[in-house]
Amino acid sequence: MCLIGAGLLSAGCGPTHRQTGEAALIVWPIVMLLAALPQAVLINMWRWRWPTLEMHWWHLSMSSAATGLIAVPMFLAAPAPWSWTPTALWLFGVSYLTVLLVATRAWIHTGRDHACIGPHVVASVVFIPFAALLRTGVFDGVTFDSAAYFVLPGYGGWVPGAVAVVLVLECWYRRRANSFNT
Repeated sequence: MCLIGAGLLSAGCGPTHRQTGEAALIVWPIVMLLAALPQAVLINMWRWRWPTLEMHWWHLSMSSAATGLIAVPMFLAAPAPWSWTPTALWLFGVSYLTVLLVATRAWIHTGRDHACIGPHVVASVVFIPFAALLRTGVFDGVTFDSAAYFVLPGYGGWVPGAVAVVLVLECWYRRRANSFNT
């Protein structure tokens, strides 16, 4: 899959830097909300150890609405956005989810009660400034695969799937070990 993608991109096929940045910014609010579902499962799995962990859906929905103020005008101005939105949603979404799950686990490990919004800030800082720079055209004329930055961390769903399995097994193991120690 990577070889096919690399071949197409080197042949000039695929999105431009501006299109890549715009696509990430447009799907960002939806990605935030969809990625919150596996994050909620992870947070609820760890409530046995930290009972004060909670998902703050109100804060998350307000954050997503605020990002929508950026996304909706770009979506309305984009030529034929329905042709590439599902692909951008999937490829950027699973990459965002990978960073979000790892950040959520790190946040939970520190014992912080607000493990909902902080990891979204981390995931957004990893991707959105670069997407905004791509959208402004700063990298026009520079030859590199900007789409790979948004695709490779999630690798089409394989990476967040593996991360999720590891996190579930870790929680199960620690809970089981804790029950034997008490």
